[in-house]
Amino acid sequence: MLFLAVFCGFLAEYQLEHKIEKDREKEYIKSLIEDIENDATLIDNQNAFNKEQIKKADSLIEMLNNPVAVKTQTNLIYYLARVSHRTIYFTYNDRTIEQLNNSGGFRLIHKQKATNKIMEYYRLVKRIQQLESLSAPESEAYKKTAARIFNARTFRNMIKDTLVVRTEDNTPLLTTDQITLNELCGMMQYQTGTRFQVISTKERLKTMGVELIKVLKEEYHLK
Repeated sequence: MLFLAVFCGFLAEYQLEHKIEKDREKEYIKSLIEDIENDATLIDNQNAFNKEQIKKADSLIEMLNNPVAVKTQTNLIYYLARVSHRTIYFTYNDRTIEQLNNSGGFRLIHKQKATNKIMEYYRLVKRIQQLESLSAPESEAYKKTAARIFNARTFRNMIKDTLVVRTEDNTPLLTTDQITLNELCGMMQYQTGTRFQVISTKERLKTMGVELIKVLKEEYHLK
């Protein structure tokens, strides 16, 4: 009788632990879905920003290749040169995935299909980070060339609080040498190429996120 009582107690404890783990697993999945939904919103905002930056870069390239604009529209050229190289990085929502990685929570994810899809999603996140890492050296190279073309005092005077504004004056460029201007345009084009890759990869991630959420909801019977 004592053995039976101990055995029944063991079973009850096992079932309780099993239920606790199942509940934790479902909570992780719900939290992960929230993170992926927030990533989708972030992707939309950042892709819109990058598309605007591409337009600004294209406008700058056109103006630097227009001798009339180089002489008469430098206030716009200065503005575009000041803002068009700026970039933002994908600070994805890592709350849940970091908990899963650091606390051994992945052992709670028993659905193999769900695990595979989760890993695919975050591998693509790493790919985005790799692409975005290219923008830092591209931006530094751009700044070095820009310093030979644009008046630093004018750049400074364009900062109002935290905003960049166009000046009223058409401050002359430090040089109108076509080789130097073309060098800057080439750097802008490299940045644009990187932006296009980032935009495309983020769109893929957004699509993958939609598919992942669908799988998670199906596997865990969530609405």
